[in-house]
Amino acid sequence: MSVLHALKLGLKSTWKQKRLIFYLWAIYAFFSLLFSLPVFFLLRGHFSHSLLAAELTKGINLIFLGDMVYSSTNLVSPIFGSVILVIALWIPLSLAMTGGIFGAWQQPDSYRWSDFMAAAGRYFFRFFRVWLLFLLSLILFFIPFSRGLSSLFRLWTEKAATAWPAIWSGLIKLLLLFIVYSWLRMFAEYTRAILVLDETRKVLKGVGRCASFLAARFLAAWGVFLAASLVTMVLTLLYFLISRLAPASSLFSFWLIFLLGQVYLFLRLAGKVFLLGSCYHFSRLERGGATPGNYTPV
Repeated sequence: MSVLHALKLGLKSTWKQKRLIFYLWAIYAFFSLLFSLPVFFLLRGHFSHSLLAAELTKGINLIFLGDMVYSSTNLVSPIFGSVILVIALWIPLSLAMTGGIFGAWQQPDSYRWSDFMAAAGRYFFRFFRVWLLFLLSLILFFIPFSRGLSSLFRLWTEKAATAWPAIWSGLIKLLLLFIVYSWLRMFAEYTRAILVLDETRKVLKGVGRCASFLAARFLAAWGVFLAASLVTMVLTLLYFLISRLAPASSLFSFWLIFLLGQVYLFLRLAGKVFLLGSCYHFSRLERGGATPGNYTPV
């Protein structure tokens, strides 16, 4: 029952933290605007007098994309540099926002902007080290595991008389990679939750506690993580399905898709808060922790 209880607490605390979700949305919107405007003016200056721009109203296809890249090779370097800069700045910003989210569970009654920023700074370096360990696990385990699966399935499909072995091997590989990635990601999220619950700066000690915690209740913890992650997956699928139904040849459709994108972003951020909150509450319940602050779940 702790699984359902944790999901219930995660949902209720997410609903209660609408101000927190607005903070996250405002940061996302500002960050997107900050880096999309220079790229927009760069592209407008290059394509505003080109017939290639007219193709944008018909949607992007491979022929159009190839023509655009071929005719604008001088834009590759600045755009690539902008992408690298965005990634370099987004990673620490995302980690800081995650710290701000976890701060809400420690002080859930009145969570102001100053509290959000304080929690973002307080947990940043701990979460940065957790992220480095997660990245290391991808490099040392996930990538070699993926290559090993590819080599193994190649032995099965290289002499196949039909395409079915290749199709099935691809699906099985995708499923196995999803499972392993979810385990690694789950371990990182629960490590963060335990670091916050124990208020410790010793990340390796938190990793050990997380390993011990998950070893005793792995399936239940994974169930919480998957169930909470499913919300974001369903939202993403619905958004892309709705976006594809909207015609792309009118200004109204453009603004409609833009508004749908903002709604999707807000709900996706709510899904992230729900995921982190569910993992946090599950960790607290299973470890016998008291309810933080004056928050009384109902």
